[in-house]
Amino acid sequence: GEIHLWTRENGEDNPSSNSIQAVERRSLSVLIYDSLIKAPVGHEVTVIIAAHASNKCSSLGLIAQEFKHEPLVPSIIRSEIQLSDIDHPVHNLILTNSKTQLGSSNSKAITYDQDQSFGIGIPTARSDGSVKFNTSGTYFVIYIGQGGSTDDTRASGEIYLGPQLNGKDIPNSNIIHSVRSGSDRGAVCQTIVKVEANDKLRYVFSTTNEKLGFIATAPKNEPSVVSSVLTIFELGTKENPVPYAQLSSSQSQWGCITSKKVDLSNNDGSHRIKNNDGVIEFEEPGTYFMMAVGQTGSYDGKGNGDVHLWMRLNGKDVADSNTIQTVDGDTIVLVCQAVIKMEAGDKLELMFSADVAKGKLGFVTSQPGILGAQIGGPRRNGKGQIDIWIRQNGVNAPDSTGIQSVDHGSTSVFVYPSVFQASANYKFEAVYSGHADEECTRLGLIATKPEKEPLVPSVIITIIQLSDGNNTIPNAQLFSSKTQLGNSDPQVVILDGVSAAVRIDTTTANEHGTIKYTEAGVYFLIVSTEVGSAEGTHASGEVHLWMRLNGKDMPNSNSVQTIRNGSAAIVISQVVIKLKANDKVQLMLSTTNKELGVIVSKPKSEPGVVGMALSTFQLLNEEKPIPYAQLSSSQSQWGCITPKTVKLDSNDGLECIKNDNGILEFEESGTYFVMAAAQVGSDKEDGIGDAHLWMKLNGKDIANSNTIQTVNRDTSVLVCQTAIKIKAGDKIEMVFSTDVSEGTVGLVATKPHKESAVPMTSSLERKQLS
Repeated sequence: GEIHLWTRENGEDNPSSNSIQAVERRSLSVLIYDSLIKAPVGHEVTVIIAAHASNKCSSLGLIAQEFKHEPLVPSIIRSEIQLSDIDHPVHNLILTNSKTQLGSSNSKAITYDQDQSFGIGIPTARSDGSVKFNTSGTYFVIYIGQGGSTDDTRASGEIYLGPQLNGKDIPNSNIIHSVRSGSDRGAVCQTIVKVEANDKLRYVFSTTNEKLGFIATAPKNEPSVVSSVLTIFELGTKENPVPYAQLSSSQSQWGCITSKKVDLSNNDGSHRIKNNDGVIEFEEPGTYFMMAVGQTGSYDGKGNGDVHLWMRLNGKDVADSNTIQTVDGDTIVLVCQAVIKMEAGDKLELMFSADVAKGKLGFVTSQPGILGAQIGGPRRNGKGQIDIWIRQNGVNAPDSTGIQSVDHGSTSVFVYPSVFQASANYKFEAVYSGHADEECTRLGLIATKPEKEPLVPSVIITIIQLSDGNNTIPNAQLFSSKTQLGNSDPQVVILDGVSAAVRIDTTTANEHGTIKYTEAGVYFLIVSTEVGSAEGTHASGEVHLWMRLNGKDMPNSNSVQTIRNGSAAIVISQVVIKLKANDKVQLMLSTTNKELGVIVSKPKSEPGVVGMALSTFQLLNEEKPIPYAQLSSSQSQWGCITPKTVKLDSNDGLECIKNDNGILEFEESGTYFVMAAAQVGSDKEDGIGDAHLWMKLNGKDIANSNTIQTVNRDTSVLVCQTAIKIKAGDKIEMVFSTDVSEGTVGLVATKPHKESAVPMTSSLERKQLS
């Protein structure tokens, strides 16, 4: 969508003060806005924003972010500089153009049709766009153009922009501005120039597409957007020079996760400020305004990720100085600014890092033929996999690893269930490792805080004591040690390994994969399946997993996972079910591609990965029933930014818990384990966005219960769990929202041919927790 930003003075919109920045899916950028105003005492200036999302179920705005080992990225930085008081005006000028100016491969001058200056001494020749200086001095010059394409053309290409002094390019001051599919973004180009009387300055530009240029628009119910804004003000005269520096680099600089100093090898102009290749030393104390403009891009023009830029003073990061620009095969300017009080001898550096999804990112330089030298100035960028396993008393548990792929721009829930026997003082750890496809990216366990929703914690660990040493209950943990590929015909998943089996028969002859329950009761089953493609195939398609009871498909037990290019994922299937003695349960598999299925692997220096792990245990027997519920929904439910209650219209099993279409009322007090598994996807398999799922107790969000699953024209299972103390009469509900960039995203119910239905399911049971 778009972010619009303008100013109000004393409560009224400032005419022609609007600026527009396009926002692409999963991207961050810096919107730069500058203005010169004449202000009496008591004058009020307010910055206004409006967000125009392409999809109503999406949210746009000013984003603050925190990063490890870097300063905060604030949502907005506002710097205000008094150029002069009423009695001592300085030379200043602000020019704008209310008309669109399109470019071509031939260089042309930026022209202006409005003069909004408040100063003296800088007349302008508007016809050719040049500014003539009447007196010598040092001037700060900043141009902001609304780069884009003509109405409805959605053209793509590059805009080349830079200043000229007396008809010659000012060295190391040009920029390149990419436009993709008509995207509207501000192009910023600034410099400090030392001029003599009668010198002339102008900005010139060219484009690789004649439908590109600097675009003026008139948004509805907002101030108009001018195509160009040129601001100039005097820093000092020959008689009274002020400290300043204009520095640049003529070398491309490539970044990584570890921060680096920006090298500045060119001293284009300075006074009372020293530069030692990017370490800037101040000779005079005072308050300084600093602005850095970095030309971000990639090594081969195909890179993808984020570039971060901030400042460091005397070896310490300057708080709130960080900014981020997403690079997606394009090049764009990243701006970082601050106002800082300096002492003589203080040293300032610019720092940068790159979070890379693909290729090589950083600050790029080039030599466009028409303009002269080109100077250069977390967030879901990672791609790879996360591995999780268990360590018991300091030793890795054999065959305990689970693997989940991470795609660029995605977040998902990694669910790891296990049943184990523990003595007093037993210690276990959950261990994880990240394996990124690119060395300059980060993968890990991510906590986020969506607006108006509970925190999404980086990890939730729930531990349930099934029995003490004296009172055992029926339980079993089985696994598959061999890869099993599927096809369109349902087949039983073979479980050839047993980790634990107490009063549950797992060794039925010729029926590996069949679990026989010798005692009647209510049982909880949870299955964790490692799905993907056969080694070396990178196949794509869907994997379906469901349960059968006594040879018949168990209603509403199916889960579907999309596999893309051999990606690995963990599919969770869970159910609470009332069983009779000698009932038999099987796990079923089908796939849309013969190269897909249940995958076993052996990571280097980690425990092995089993194909499927099934954990089952009795909640209580027929004589001692406990409260439980197995609920599902047979209807698809589409989400939006505003949260909705998950509708659960099927009561697959209930005891001492009431269900009113998703509002669950508890009849008995106790501590309950609650787990919901939602099949998330899109209406026409074309949706892109995030689905959020969390819980509410008595109308209030349950802290740290939120989870997120990215949908990218595919389908997968989103799991949400908690252990919570409940009083009789309490009500719990599942809540979901979606942040959509394309199509429709939500909870998907389907009925595959010859298989159990794919529902949204929720399981609740009361257990002793430790």
